[in-house]
Amino acid sequence: MNYITKTSELKKFLVDIERAEFIGMDCEFMRRNTYYAVPSLIQLTTKEQSAVIDLIELEHASALFEFLNSSESIFILHGAEQDFEIFADLNIKLKKFIDTQIALTICGHSMQTALEKALESELAIMIDKRLQKTDWSIRPLTGEKIEYALCDTLHLIDLYQGLEKKIKYLDKFNWLIEDSMLLQDNYLNGYIYKYFCKALTSKKSNEINFENLIALLCARELKAMETNKPRQWIMSDKELRLNSKNDKLAIPADSKKLLELQNFYSSQFKKIKTNALVPTRKIEKMEEKLNALIKDFAIKHNIAKEFIASNFEVKAFLLNIPTSRAQARWRIELLSELALTAQ
Repeated sequence: MNYITKTSELKKFLVDIERAEFIGMDCEFMRRNTYYAVPSLIQLTTKEQSAVIDLIELEHASALFEFLNSSESIFILHGAEQDFEIFADLNIKLKKFIDTQIALTICGHSMQTALEKALESELAIMIDKRLQKTDWSIRPLTGEKIEYALCDTLHLIDLYQGLEKKIKYLDKFNWLIEDSMLLQDNYLNGYIYKYFCKALTSKKSNEINFENLIALLCARELKAMETNKPRQWIMSDKELRLNSKNDKLAIPADSKKLLELQNFYSSQFKKIKTNALVPTRKIEKMEEKLNALIKDFAIKHNIAKEFIASNFEVKAFLLNIPTSRAQARWRIELLSELALTAQ
């Protein structure tokens, strides 16, 4: 195991692993009272070697970021959604990766199965997670913390390879690939898009002034970014919803950056809103039937119903609103097939 704090050590390690087929990966970070997370460590493990890379101590990490962006290796992560939040801030976009949390769900585990439970049930390996909530910004790191951080990647490749065989036997490998890659793409699509889609599917969507909603979402996001404070500190979701219903509210685009952000999302959302259907009693009945059919399918195939589609995603599908996970081809085909049965 390498604990890397110097650029020369980093470059040597990256050369050593550049031809690896699989690389287990994890990231430790801190974010309690800020908009941006503060990355602390990136852990990388191959079949032959592993390293804990200290982003705080490292003088230059550009070689690492270039490697991650260009590597043809398949990166194995577990519960990667938060990791991609960090990667987006660091301008990292992996070419190939798999999320073992998604793989576990396809194999019959509950949604968001923790790594320690997965390793225990699939590989009979126990790992200690007592330091899970440690402050990763404190230096120097103790040997115990370094070993703990490394444990999160040591068995990821073995875990994935065992799950891969099961998923291929189930003929659902395309589910794993599509949903894994969507994790990265969906984070990059942004929080504003997700919030807007949820507002559009709400029963009281007709009460919302969507121009105000877009302006408020953009203003809150930009303020949070500029002050590096959590969104909810700038304006709570409850306040945002209430203000978006106020037709007399004026939200000036008082900066070029805010105006550009508003224009970007306005053009996207106009297309979505134009194509969206209006909620009706007929659609509500269809929603009930489709949710029941999805539940039956999930039970039959031993898969969590929420993995196939949450109640919100079912409603959005019927209203022709393109949610993030609905971009997976397998999910569109399955929902379309079940919707025909529900008619």
